[in-house]
Amino acid sequence: MKLEESGRDLDGARSSVFATSDGTKYWKPDVDPSYIPVLGSVYDSWEHVTNMYDAYAAKAGFSTRLGTHRKINDVTRHRYILCNRAGKPKLQNFNSMNPDPVSASKTSRSSLTDCGACIRSKFDPETQKYTLYTFVEAHNHELIGPEFMDFSSKRRMLDFSTQQFIHQLSLNKIGASVAHNVQCSLKGGHHNVRGTKTEFKNFARAIRIFIGDRDAKLVLDTLEERTKNLHNFFYESLIVGNELKSLFWADDVSRCNYEVFGEVLAFDATYKTNQYCMIFVPFTGVDHHKKCVTFGAGLISDETIESYTWLLQCFLKAHVTQPRLVLTDQDGSMKSAIEAVFYQSAHRLCMWHIMRKLPSKIEDDAVDNAALRKSIHKLIAAAAAAAAAAAASAVASADPFDTHVYQAVDSANQPRVNDGAPVVPPNAPPVRRQPTRAAKRSSGRAAGSPAT
Repeated sequence: MKLEESGRDLDGARSSVFATSDGTKYWKPDVDPSYIPVLGSVYDSWEHVTNMYDAYAAKAGFSTRLGTHRKINDVTRHRYILCNRAGKPKLQNFNSMNPDPVSASKTSRSSLTDCGACIRSKFDPETQKYTLYTFVEAHNHELIGPEFMDFSSKRRMLDFSTQQFIHQLSLNKIGASVAHNVQCSLKGGHHNVRGTKTEFKNFARAIRIFIGDRDAKLVLDTLEERTKNLHNFFYESLIVGNELKSLFWADDVSRCNYEVFGEVLAFDATYKTNQYCMIFVPFTGVDHHKKCVTFGAGLISDETIESYTWLLQCFLKAHVTQPRLVLTDQDGSMKSAIEAVFYQSAHRLCMWHIMRKLPSKIEDDAVDNAALRKSIHKLIAAAAAAAAAAAASAVASADPFDTHVYQAVDSANQPRVNDGAPVVPPNAPPVRRQPTRAAKRSSGRAAGSPAT
C-alpha cells in the first residue's frame, strides 16, 4: 500500500490517503495515539468498549453503528462495532425508458460504501470482561471534519437532557425551533448541541402524539374547553366501563354549513387507520361551488346498529333538522339506523360505491368496457330523473293547499322495506311543506280562467 498524500479531506478531517496496486484509495485517520484502540485491551463492560470507539470515531471523523454478534451456548461471546458506511448498497434495476416511480425506494442507501473499518471484541465468561482482538483502521471513503461532526447520524440523536429540555419548554408554549436556538445560545454554538432543528421538531411532535393512558380524558377535556371558549361548538361522548366508545363533534363552521347546504348529507365509515382501531365517520356535503364541506365528525368503536343510531342522534341533536337526502354505502347497520333516526329523509346509495363493487358482480373483461360503464351510469341517472319528474308533475298538478299530495311525494322518496310500505314511525309528525312556485302559478292560472 502506497502513501499518496497526507492532510485534510474536503470536509476538513485530518487523514492520510493510501492507494493499493489496483488504484483503490483508503483513508487512515490522523488521531492522537491516546484515542486509537489497542489490540489486546481489556474492558470491564460492553459500555466501556462502545464509549472508547465512539470517542475515537468523533476524533477521526466518522460515525459508528452496532454490528452483528455471535453466541455460543446462548451466551454472546463476540460483538462488533462497524463504521456507519459498512454494508453494500442495495442495487435497483431501473429502466430509463420506462421509469416506474411506484417501485422506487423511499429510503436512500447511497451512503453505504462497504467500508471495512471496525473493531471486534470477545467476552470471557470467567472474568466477565471484553478483550479487543480486531481493529481495522482504514476507511474506503473520505472522513468528516470536526466542524461537521454535529451533522452526523450519531450526533443528531438527542440525549435525555436535551429531550427533557424540549419537553419543559413545550409545557411553557415554546416551540421546537426556539428551543433549538436557546440551546445553541446556552452551549456556545450549534456544534455543541446534539441534533438539528429537524430532530427537535420530530421529538416535539412525538411528545404531542404520545399521551399515554390518559388519552381519552385529555380528548374530552380539550373538547370541553372548546365548548366553553368557542362559539356554537357541540360535542357528545359515550363512555362504557371507563372506556370511550363513541364521540361526535361539530364546530360553528360545520353547523353553519349544514344550515345552508344540509339538504344532501353523505357519510362514510371506511376510515380505520388510527392506533385505537376506532372508525372515523365524517359527515360531508357539497356547497354552491361544488366543493366538499364538513357538517361534523364522529368516532365509533364498532359498526353496529346501536353505534350508528347513537351517532345519528347526536348529529340530529346538533343540527336539529333532518336532511332531505342521505347518501351512504350499502351497509345494513347504517341503513337501519337511518330509518330509525332520519325517518323524513330519503336514503340512497352512493354511485361511487356502486361502481366500486362492479368488478365483483360481473366478469373481469367487462369491467374495463367503457361502453358498459357508461350505459350503467345512464341507466341509473335516467331512473333518478324519471322519479324526480314524476314527483314534480304530481306537485304541479295538485291543489296548492292539499298536503296529502306532498306527503305522498315524500313517502315515495322514503326507503322501502320488503312489503313496499314507507318506513315512517307511528309517532312521527306529519310533513307539512309550503307549495312550490310552480304550484302557485298553476293555481293562479286556474283561478283566473273563465268557467266553461
